[in-house]
Amino acid sequence: MTDALRISVETQFADNWTATDITDETDFGDNNRFTPPQDSEWVRVITSILSTQNAEVGKDFQRSIGIITVECYAPINTGEKALNDLIDSVKTIFQNKSFGGVECFATTPVRIGERGNWYQINAKTDFKYDVFS
Repeated sequence: MTDALRISVETQFADNWTATDITDETDFGDNNRFTPPQDSEWVRVITSILSTQNAEVGKDFQRSIGIITVECYAPINTGEKALNDLIDSVKTIFQNKSFGGVECFATTPVRIGERGNWYQINAKTDFKYDVFS
């Protein structure tokens, strides 16, 4: 993943996220130090490129296809309302939005279930990212 893509996704998220404290309750993954809160919701933002291809023959234009995953966590046995609100917030940030060369498509919730002391639902948004090299 290029650093420009990571920065575009993280900036779009940080500039628009209001559902939880962006500093204490957001993990931007990929080898960052993060300690989840003990008793409140939190999220992890992960950008994954699935494939990259030349978009035009003989040109330096590549198109990457990938997924932005926002893992949403709530303490176990606290219900799903808070998680569904987090998913809705992710949709307003990424679903059908374009920013920094990234074009996002629909956001889909994916129920993961119990993970240790947490209940997890992910919000997955497919994207394409065009870059000239």
